[in-house]
Amino acid sequence: MPRVQILSAALLLTAAAAMGDYNEAHEASEVKALRKYIKSRGGVVSDNIKVVADEWGGRGVVAVGGGVETGELLMSIPWELTLVGSNEKQTEEEDLNMGELHLFLRVLKERHDPKSEHRVYLRTMPAVYTNGVYFDEKDLQCLSPNSKVHHQHTINQLERFGAIALEVQKTQPESFAGAAKFSREELFDAYSAVFTRALRSGKDTVLIPFFDMLNHNGNPSAAVQFTEVGVTVSAVRDMGPGEELTISYGGHLSPAALLVYYGFADDSFTNVSSHFNFEVNERTQPLVKAGCSNQQDLVIYRDGTLSPKLVECLVLTVLPQANRTEYPDLPASEQAEIVEANRLTALQVYGKHLVTITTQYPSAYDSPCDSTDGHIPIIQGSNDLIREVYLAAKQKIDDEVRESGAAEVEVKGKGKRRRRQQDAEDEDEDEEDVERL
Repeated sequence: MPRVQILSAALLLTAAAAMGDYNEAHEASEVKALRKYIKSRGGVVSDNIKVVADEWGGRGVVAVGGGVETGELLMSIPWELTLVGSNEKQTEEEDLNMGELHLFLRVLKERHDPKSEHRVYLRTMPAVYTNGVYFDEKDLQCLSPNSKVHHQHTINQLERFGAIALEVQKTQPESFAGAAKFSREELFDAYSAVFTRALRSGKDTVLIPFFDMLNHNGNPSAAVQFTEVGVTVSAVRDMGPGEELTISYGGHLSPAALLVYYGFADDSFTNVSSHFNFEVNERTQPLVKAGCSNQQDLVIYRDGTLSPKLVECLVLTVLPQANRTEYPDLPASEQAEIVEANRLTALQVYGKHLVTITTQYPSAYDSPCDSTDGHIPIIQGSNDLIREVYLAAKQKIDDEVRESGAAEVEVKGKGKRRRRQQDAEDEDEDEEDVERL
C-alpha cells in the first residue's frame, strides 16, 4: 500500500513520472523474480504492465509500452500460487472470521519455512505498513470518533489473532518450523499483510501474488474475475503509458474505514456515513421496521446529497410516536406523502446536527492535528475530505430551506425540537428521541 498520501488517479502517475519514461521503467529485482516465477508455473503477467515505486515507498502497477486496450488480459494467477485461508468450518457462534485467522497463521508459517515455495512472493510484500495498527497516541487523538471505532475493532482483532498464534506456537511448535516466539513486529506484520492485501473469494480469504500490488480507486481501471483455475485481471478501458491499473477494495468501505484498515485517504469515494444512530428499544422499533438500522443505506453522497432512505428515516424521528408506529405498515404512496410533508422540518433538525458532526473531523488548524508527525498528515487529509461532504450537505439543506420559504424550526439543546399539533402526553418522549439522533 502507498504510504502517507491521498490516493487519486493521478498521484502515482505523477510520483513515478520522476523515474523517467515509463517505457524504460525498471522493476525491483524481487518483483522481476516473482513475475518469472508466475510465468514458469503457467500464469500470465503482461509485459504491458510494470510495478513502479512512488516517493512514499509504496508500489503500484502502471501501463507501459504502447499502453493497454479495453478487455486486454493483464494477469492470470493460478490458485496453486496463492495463499488461502479456509473459512469452511466457520460457525454462526464464532465472531472471528476463520478464513482471515487461518491465512494469518499461514503467513507466519510460510515465512518461517525455509523450503516454502511462496517465499519468492513474500519477499515482494512491504517492509513497512501504514495501516491503523501502527497509529500512535498522537495519531489517535487526531482521528474522528468514527475512525476510532474502526481502530478499536482492528486492535481487538489483532490482539485475539496474536494470542491464538502464540498459543498454537506453544502447543504445536512443528507448525512453525520450530521458530522462536513470535515478536510483536512479526504478529503486526502478518496481520497487516492479511488485512491490507488479501481479498475474499467465496468462503475463503486469499493472498494473490502480483495482484496484491494493485492500488485502490473508486473508479477502477481493471476488472477481477475468479475462475476454476485462478484469478484474472483485465483492463476495463484503454490506458496509455503511465496510467495506473487499479481495482476497488470495496464500495462499502467509508473513507474512515479505508484510513484505518489500509492507511490511506481516498478521494474517489462515493459517500460518507450519515452518523444516524439510535438505541434499539420498544419506541424505536418502527425505525428498525422501516429499515433505518441499515447503515449502508443511510449515507451522504459525495456532492452533499442525502440518500432517500436517510431522508425517510430523518422524517420518522420528527413524527409523533403514534404516527411513527403506524408508518411502516402504510402503503408506499402514503409513506411518500408523509416524507414530503415533513421533509423540510427533518432537514432543518439534521442540518443543525451536521454542525456538530463536522467538528468531529479536526483539520490541520485544530489541536491535536496541527502537526506533521507520524500518520497525522494522512489523517488530516482523510478528515478534510469527509468534512467537505458534511459542509456541502449543510449548504444544500440551507439552500433548500431558504428557497422554500419555510419557517425556521426551533431546536432546543442538542437537538430537541418544539413541534406543533402534538399530543401532550407524547411530547417529552418524542423530543428525547430527536435528541438521541
